[in-house]
Amino acid sequence: MQPRRSSGVRRLGAVSGVHRPIRLCARINCRTVVEECKKAVVELYGTDPKSRPDDYSRIISPKATERLAGLIDQKKVIAGGSSDPEACYLDPTVIYPVTWDDPIMEDEIFGPLLPILTYKDMDAAFAK
Repeated sequence: MQPRRSSGVRRLGAVSGVHRPIRLCARINCRTVVEECKKAVVELYGTDPKSRPDDYSRIISPKATERLAGLIDQKKVIAGGSSDPEACYLDPTVIYPVTWDDPIMEDEIFGPLLPILTYKDMDAAFAK
């Protein structure tokens, strides 16, 4: 499956030197981006990713799973959000809306969490 590109959306990751994978979307089309991300999670992993250990990898340790789960603000979860530290499992999770002040944006994630930020001005978004 080829990754889809959407106008008004930018992915920041290792290529740009940012260690926090985030999705930026212009406020004018953010609802579309959020819905597409939600659909993509289901398309890639089905409705129960935990039952697909051959298709969806696990987190390295229970402690790492707990750390990642602690970054999730359940009020902002669009898709996923469940965890099972004993099984080293964390749902692929889409989180929206996120601001630079949210705890998930304070450090590197290294897990299946996708925070989505909105912007009005692309230069201001990249200045962070």
